[in-house]
Amino acid sequence: MPPRSRRASMSLEVQHLTKRYAGRTVVHDVSFQVDDGELVALLGPSGSGKSTILRIVAGLASTEVGRVTVDGIDVTALPPKARDLGFVFQNYALFEHLTVADNVEFALRVRKVGRHERRLRRDELLEQVGLGGSARKYPGQLSGGQRQRTALARALAHRPKLLLLDEPFGALDAQIRQDLRQSLRELLKRLGTTAIFVTHDQEEAFAVADRIIVLHRGRLLEQGPPQQLYRSPRTEFVASFVGRANLLPGEIGNDGVRIRLAGSPAAADAIQQRVKVLLRPERLSLVPADAPLPRDPGVFAQRARVERTEYLGSSERMHMAVAASQEGAGRQYLLEALRSIEAAQALPLRLGDEVTVVARHLHAVLQPSLRLLVVAGRDDDSHALIEAALAFGERHHVLVTLLGSAVGDPTLRTRLEHYRQAFAGELKLVEVEPGGNPFAAASIHLQGERQTAFLDV
Repeated sequence: MPPRSRRASMSLEVQHLTKRYAGRTVVHDVSFQVDDGELVALLGPSGSGKSTILRIVAGLASTEVGRVTVDGIDVTALPPKARDLGFVFQNYALFEHLTVADNVEFALRVRKVGRHERRLRRDELLEQVGLGGSARKYPGQLSGGQRQRTALARALAHRPKLLLLDEPFGALDAQIRQDLRQSLRELLKRLGTTAIFVTHDQEEAFAVADRIIVLHRGRLLEQGPPQQLYRSPRTEFVASFVGRANLLPGEIGNDGVRIRLAGSPAAADAIQQRVKVLLRPERLSLVPADAPLPRDPGVFAQRARVERTEYLGSSERMHMAVAASQEGAGRQYLLEALRSIEAAQALPLRLGDEVTVVARHLHAVLQPSLRLLVVAGRDDDSHALIEAALAFGERHHVLVTLLGSAVGDPTLRTRLEHYRQAFAGELKLVEVEPGGNPFAAASIHLQGERQTAFLDV
């Protein structure tokens, strides 16, 4: 029987990393640490800087500011080979002319490990990743999942201090991803491997990671165990990114968190703080519209109208409209609820039906995202205003909405598209017909946007 893997304890610390490309900051003052045996996910949308951070840790990219230390040793200036790290690329980067066995042994050959020890380590790893009978195959003869397992075995062969994985399931079909992510976690935990992996899929991060670091626009927004980020996020972006979310206007009073919508009872105490209130779809209950309402002031209960339903097999997703505050007459918010098929059968609902939505777990999000609404035409002053707004949005993590005839200006098209791509689509464009009322257009547009439905928070 092959000997058990030996692994020395390690720790990683990333301090104040900043990286710029073409004059634009893609990683902004990011700091975190990874403890021995921990599995950490860098989670964020495209363009959030997560892969750049991983490449800096691996030594495949430089950093203008900051440093990377492994076991207290500064490795910022060291080449990749000297850092003793394992790396699994998204496309696996296997040597197509080598067998699976030779691919796994490659790093050991480079390190002049003896033939007998190489074979023992190779056979041990291939058994552990479920490829014991595939040693003589070539990468071209493997399925996507098998290629991923081969790349993983190769990265682990020399017992690296730290394993880095860049979108390890990105090239696989959905069902294969689900099968492999749990086996990956079990394998790394069994080996005691410390690992960082990059993903844009929160479901993958939840399934594999002990701790998740959420990045957006090159900034570290929050970090913590998956359960903590899902149940009690601090920021609006994290609340909506790590799972489906309903975010409604609310306030914190002496008696706790309240949601403020049309028909809500007036506050009996002083308002301490305006907030967004998070309601997860699976925590919402649907009861008949004429059912008695809870009297507890900490329970949210609101009449809603069914707008759409989605049958999901084992569950049903309900989309419902609720009236906004009295100040926003005619406006509505869209709520999403997830209920079991048994609950759907007990209370059948169709398009247009009235129902009461009840929530007993109200979580206040204390850091709402900043929004900037820009109304602009096609003149030079408007162009200067747009440039200033985009620069402000880039520096201060702002969602910019551009409204007016400037949206259709061909001279701005390239600039606006570049900004949208650079910041993961965080630019809303609303064109107004000549002679139209831009603020009326803004109101119409914002009604349909769950996360930008109000401007006073």
